[in-house]
Amino acid sequence: MKVCSSCHQSGTEEVNVQQWEVSPHSGGFESISDSEGSSPSCARCHSPAAFISVATNQVAAAYTNAAGTLTGVAHGTGPLTCQVCHDPHSNFGNAPDTARHQLRIYDSVQIGNPLMTNSPTVYVGFGDSLTTANLQLTNSTITVTNAGLSAACMVCHNERMWPTQIQISTNAANIGQMFYMTTTPDMSTAGELFAGLGACDYGQNMGNSFHTYSADCQKCHMYALKAGDTILVNGAQVAITTNNLANYANVLGSHTFMMTYQYVDNTGTTNLVENIAACNQCHGAFGPVTNFDYTGSNFENYDGNTNGVIGGIQTQTQGLLNDLGTLMNATGLTNTFAHGGTVYYSGGYSTNNPALAAAQRKAAWNWNLEYFEGSMGVHNSQFTIRLLQTTYTDLSTNFYADPTRTFTNAYPNAVLR
Repeated sequence: MKVCSSCHQSGTEEVNVQQWEVSPHSGGFESISDSEGSSPSCARCHSPAAFISVATNQVAAAYTNAAGTLTGVAHGTGPLTCQVCHDPHSNFGNAPDTARHQLRIYDSVQIGNPLMTNSPTVYVGFGDSLTTANLQLTNSTITVTNAGLSAACMVCHNERMWPTQIQISTNAANIGQMFYMTTTPDMSTAGELFAGLGACDYGQNMGNSFHTYSADCQKCHMYALKAGDTILVNGAQVAITTNNLANYANVLGSHTFMMTYQYVDNTGTTNLVENIAACNQCHGAFGPVTNFDYTGSNFENYDGNTNGVIGGIQTQTQGLLNDLGTLMNATGLTNTFAHGGTVYYSGGYSTNNPALAAAQRKAAWNWNLEYFEGSMGVHNSQFTIRLLQTTYTDLSTNFYADPTRTFTNAYPNAVLR
């Protein structure tokens, strides 16, 4: 890091290291790495050294299907520094490297755990439809192609295990079962949701939103503020000028990767800054974003609320999660807390009705997939809404053993996406 900062931290044009220091890849990553970076099952994302081994394909000989873990590669803890994502000694055949930025992973990314399968990899173009009706998915990993810069983010920001991969486990009850039947996704699922993948999709094409085809991770999360932009501070619009740019430019976007930033002022008040300027680089031309809970001009009542108000994407996603969660609890599913208070469904599955148990497992996978993703529908509104509505119908019709007990039966005010 010090070697990089000798040039990339001039304090004027080059402030990459200063920005990185307030990013989740610095202290936040290191605190998780301290507990998980030495774990063979977690190291490929939480250990900087193991990540580099995976990124440079140096672990093939160390794959251990029986344990499903990395062995024989360097583990270790620490922050996600420049050299982990970027290789300063290679331009990967691009001269000059104006597109890849020396990223170790670019354009293609494998998701699903390669240590847990001996089946062929399935390839899918970024944004292309791929459903579980495709039997090639059984016990396969997925390589997403044409992902551009987003591949560097998706390699870790994914659910870790593909739902259709087969469990190899020390727990005899789990051996031979697909992952969705025994567990839930890992807690960083933005990659799949953005690409419209990784759900228990009932063999149906959920579709993708405008963002999937017209954006990438860096376009929003690394947007560099400039004079003339508008952001939100505590919900109020604030214009960026040459006088206040320095107050926000190094805490939002760029190498902070942050869309929001909180700070405590000298009165002890917590303030929230939101980078809606990143949204309006596109939306400003046809429907300006005034907050992240965006309501499109073509939005309908998707969560079935009865107040007559068409909510924004985050409000409606939360509404759908509440709708589905209420039904899940009614079927006997229970939830718990982990990782600092994160809710996830973990028990209460039917023991005498296999069809209901399968529906419960799919619902738990999809609820957790959407909840852990973090943007509450912003990354891919089409996929998010349709998946949650469809999941409700599958669980409801199986629980009540009645094909008429659909989502719209329970919420007649709702419009299917």
